[in-house]
Amino acid sequence: MSPPADFEGVSLEEKFFAERNRQLLKELRKKQEHAERRGALRNALSINDDAVLDHLLGLGIGPETALALTLVPLIAVAWADQRMEAPERKAIVQAAEESGIKSGTPAHQMLETWLARPIPDDVVAAWRRVVVSLWPQLDDNERAQLRARTVGQARKVAEAAGGILALTSKISNAEKRVLDDLGAALA
Repeated sequence: MSPPADFEGVSLEEKFFAERNRQLLKELRKKQEHAERRGALRNALSINDDAVLDHLLGLGIGPETALALTLVPLIAVAWADQRMEAPERKAIVQAAEESGIKSGTPAHQMLETWLARPIPDDVVAAWRRVVVSLWPQLDDNERAQLRARTVGQARKVAEAAGGILALTSKISNAEKRVLDDLGAALA
């Protein structure tokens, strides 16, 4: 007795295996694409920790948007008091331009998203994981430079708005807490 066939003469078994092969090929391509994106992100950030890289990819941060990750501390400070003021935004956009983030690029589009609404806590946590992964690869001088640049830029954003006629501090208590957290992450 021969296997059952449909009206085209192809057995149900052949159709099943053909569909299964298509699914396996699709999964294989997806894994290969993920591995390629992970490799490109590894090169962009100089990080070898696959768990950190996979986490970043899961957050939508890929090799084309990795540069925007450097602005996370600035954005976190600006949103510390739950609002983004125009001078803070201007300071962040200036820092982005100085970092080489060009208008219209995926990194700039990601930045615009973070400027429009408070940055998610998991993105800030991902930035911390990146710092932890990078730290052992840096010498003392490089660490000091990264710390000074990052905290300095974040402080500039915090000072960009606030204070009344120079009678009160330009930096809010919420911003001070974020700055302290940044300093601790970079210690």
